[in-house]
Amino acid sequence: MQLPRDLVEHLAERAAQGDFLEVDLPSRSVSAGGAVIAEFKIEAADAEAMLNGWDETQRILESEGDAIAAFERHHKQDQPWLFSQGDIS
Repeated sequence: MQLPRDLVEHLAERAAQGDFLEVDLPSRSVSAGGAVIAEFKIEAADAEAMLNGWDETQRILESEGDAIAAFERHHKQDQPWLFSQGDIS
């Protein structure tokens, strides 16, 4: 999310005056003192990740977790010697 410089300066002034600033991701808006000051664009996936506290790894697992698990199952079945726990001493 990126806001124009003049808007950021305006928000900084409002905060300096004691106004409470709020970024509302679901409504994609910025409020100061209870009034909506600006709206912004953010990709739905980015907003979801921020709301859920996901990092990049968690985002990948959320979207591709089933495919990764299936790959791992097949990989172990096709090449079981890679996963043996035998003693090599």
